[in-house]
Amino acid sequence: MAWVQVLVLSSLTTTPLLLKTESWFGMMQIYFLILAVSVQVVQSILATRALHRAYALMLNQTVTAPTATGVLEPLGGSPLTV
Repeated sequence: MAWVQVLVLSSLTTTPLLLKTESWFGMMQIYFLILAVSVQVVQSILATRALHRAYALMLNQTVTAPTATGVLEPLGGSPLTV
């Protein structure tokens, strides 16, 4: 009978620890999921900008970008000439 009490007491003391560990693990999974999605979004934005610049240079145009005032300004360098 004593071993049953010890088993019950030990299971009661470790249950909060297990729940805490599982919730921590779940939060870490969510954190890494958000991090992975953020990286994908940034890579997509950078790829889009690079494609825009390459296409504009291919068409022998100056690549522009909006500034804080809303005015389009060249992003640097001169357009390629053929």
